[in-house]
Amino acid sequence: MPCGRQQTNANINEPAPNSVVVRARSAFQTIYLQKITYSPLGIVAGTVLAFIDSLTGQSVGLITVMPSSVAQPPYVIDYSLGDSASSGTPISQGANLVISVLSGGITGRLHIKAYQIPLYVVAPYVAPMTAGFTK
Repeated sequence: MPCGRQQTNANINEPAPNSVVVRARSAFQTIYLQKITYSPLGIVAGTVLAFIDSLTGQSVGLITVMPSSVAQPPYVIDYSLGDSASSGTPISQGANLVISVLSGGITGRLHIKAYQIPLYVVAPYVAPMTAGFTK
């Protein structure tokens, strides 16, 4: 990864709808999602959670909570492609990851594994106009 990366994991109990769950550290950072895990405390069948890029408004993942007879929690979205240390799905540069509840209600624990790059932003050095001059 160029300039390294900053691990940005989130563990949230009872996340609030329409809230930022992963925040970009600056306008130059890009968040790469690796895994989203949702463990509901109570099953509210038909609940749909959307994970949204705050700048484009596009969904980068959906979780639909099913009745206990159909699916057992936790619900996982895995974005890793082979190497879990460097893979992931990026959202827009400078964007935050927002959780939206499209239907039902959210109750439980949300775990997001992500990282941001670049770790630091390289700024070019500009020498002062007097550099190299003597009087």
